[in-house]
Amino acid sequence: MEEKTPNQSWSDKASELKDAAAEKIKAATNAAGDEAKVLADKAGETWDKVADKSEQVWEGVKEEAKEWTDHPGEKLDELKEKAKDLWEKVKDEFKGDAPPEAPQEPKP
Repeated sequence: MEEKTPNQSWSDKASELKDAAAEKIKAATNAAGDEAKVLADKAGETWDKVADKSEQVWEGVKEEAKEWTDHPGEKLDELKEKAKDLWEKVKDEFKGDAPPEAPQEPKP
């Protein structure tokens, strides 16, 4: 059996450490790649959901705009009715027609 010199022994140990480090780096790289794929898939799913919801909202906005264009008087009447209903719900919280923080004009 051949006897190793101190330099060969250190060289062998360095080579073993280098190989072990390379294996750990490869394993970490693979794990990071797997995690990146999972995150990319989740991001893609989220993007698809947002795009679908955006399309639904856009369609609703287009329909509402068409209603306003085709029937502006009726839409204004709807808003007036909603405002009137809202006022009925909250008017008891106000003194007169002014909100509580607004100054009241003196009555003659």
